[in-house]
Amino acid sequence: MLVRKTRNRFWMLVVLGLISIHCHRAIEPFEEEEMVKEPDLSRIFPSGMNANGGEDKAIDLANLPDPPPTSSFDPSIRGKIQLSKDLEAPEGAVLFVIARNVNTAGPPTAVKRFANPTFPQAFQIGPKDRMIQNTDFSGPFSLSARLDQDGNATTKGPNDFVGRLEKAIPAGARGVLINLRHETGRP
Repeated sequence: MLVRKTRNRFWMLVVLGLISIHCHRAIEPFEEEEMVKEPDLSRIFPSGMNANGGEDKAIDLANLPDPPPTSSFDPSIRGKIQLSKDLEAPEGAVLFVIARNVNTAGPPTAVKRFANPTFPQAFQIGPKDRMIQNTDFSGPFSLSARLDQDGNATTKGPNDFVGRLEKAIPAGARGVLINLRHETGRP
């Protein structure tokens, strides 16, 4: 056993020695005044070609078309929000529509914000409104709405109007109706 360990150590030292002999790269210390230069890619790519093998053209990333949909199913939830008959929307209020997946804890799945809404207010909330973009937008959802007087989503005022659906709804639901009423507390 001692012979085997010694033999293994010997070969490991031989391999490390060979690696250090073949590593002849000069490593120089970093100088603060040294200018960083863009690498010369002409030695790698022929003139007029880029790394993808295509012609060198500027690509306008801001105006790229949206990718085609992967399926025809639209998981967005659509409907309208109305105020109870005895209420009037205050000037400058902000309407928040909030979708929470009933099977997960944590922040809302999606939130839609409407500044100065008019009632009845049509809405559509879907994957584009997710709080965390890599969160799956699949139901069932608990859906609520809040007309916030100060426009700050983190505060809950005594004069805010709230409404929520009693039952969870699936992704892709249509014709959803939420009635807002005067109530304190979290929607």
